[in-house]
Amino acid sequence: MTKRTDKTTTTAVIETVALPVNAVPFKLEDMLSDLAVLEAEADKLAEAELAAEIVAAAEQADAAEQAEDEDEPTEQATEAPATSQAIAAQGEANEVEHVPGDLKEIIKAISDDDRQIMRSYVHDAFDRRLQFEAAHGNKKADKIDAYRKKIATLPLCAMLVATDTDPDFVNRSVSEGKRYNIYAIDKLADVLMGLETGFIKNPHNLAILKSLILFRDAGVNFTGEMALAAASDKFKVDAAAAKLLVRHTVAKGTASTQASSTMNALQTLGIVINRGDKKRAIWQLTDTPQSRRLEEVLAA
Repeated sequence: MTKRTDKTTTTAVIETVALPVNAVPFKLEDMLSDLAVLEAEADKLAEAELAAEIVAAAEQADAAEQAEDEDEPTEQATEAPATSQAIAAQGEANEVEHVPGDLKEIIKAISDDDRQIMRSYVHDAFDRRLQFEAAHGNKKADKIDAYRKKIATLPLCAMLVATDTDPDFVNRSVSEGKRYNIYAIDKLADVLMGLETGFIKNPHNLAILKSLILFRDAGVNFTGEMALAAASDKFKVDAAAAKLLVRHTVAKGTASTQASSTMNALQTLGIVINRGDKKRAIWQLTDTPQSRRLEEVLAA
């Protein structure tokens, strides 16, 4: 059976629901204005999302580049670091040996000849490191040479003498085809500059050093997990640990390389020692002229 459309009824319904034009609660120009605002907001949101993607891509590229130069393969930390209660339960750190001396006075006693001799050692060490990299097809010459220029100044060479640091650390063998991490070389140069000038520039060095001091003063062990948390505030920590940490803001994927390179540099300079092991580090500040000088620098 064919359904019949009642035109009279349809017309009546339309007349009932239709509103006169002057009864519409908005005007066409208002609609266009609102649309323009929405489009502008959408553009801003798209720009923000694009910027976030660019930052994320840059961080991933930086992490990948640094991972190629890692001394020792380190597991990416994906879980929250240990709580401060667990850290404290690991046991009290052993007392460190007191090494007497004032770094500034030690520096004054270093002769010009000794500074020049150390500089020649620095150049020789870096020359051999560059030869090693070239032999293994690694394209790191520009970075390594830039770090050489930082360290091969007479004031920083005097610091190497004063801290009894062998410049051949740059050739320290870690594994086949791997030598001392080049980012650790840069971190070490920054610490040397801080000892000399009283100013530390690298934010990871600053965050970790300040955290080390706060943890020591609180009687809490500073573990490898805490070094990660100092390098990146993306890791969750409990309230007790959060009160002691000074934190930088890099992505989780970058934190491992940044933390390990800083700790390597500090260990090379005799500023920290590892009371744990490679998998479960417990970092402790030494009581040496260089560690005491750093405390003065950070307290200024």
